[in-house]
Amino acid sequence: MTPGSKLQVQVRRGAELFPLVDRASLLEVLGMRLPIASPAGLLQAKAAAALEPARRPSKRGKDLLDIARLIGASPGLRSQLPAELLPLVEPFLDHPE
Repeated sequence: MTPGSKLQVQVRRGAELFPLVDRASLLEVLGMRLPIASPAGLLQAKAAAALEPARRPSKRGKDLLDIARLIGASPGLRSQLPAELLPLVEPFLDHPE
């Protein structure tokens, strides 16, 4: 990794991620072609995880923070968030609407 880079790479396995990978775009990153999920795809995956009844509260909290970061970076995603999650995410948004 390049010093000072903000590049974050996460490698995970699991059947729940197959749709996310199937919709990912192959992009060149540091000389390698990697599947990169779209912000909308990440939002869908995080929302599904946050809504999972058996999810540990600590994991759900991380999902909500990740959702807030995605919306902060791409405000247009807010309209794609399931309505039941919006009140849980709004406290973490820099500028709730």
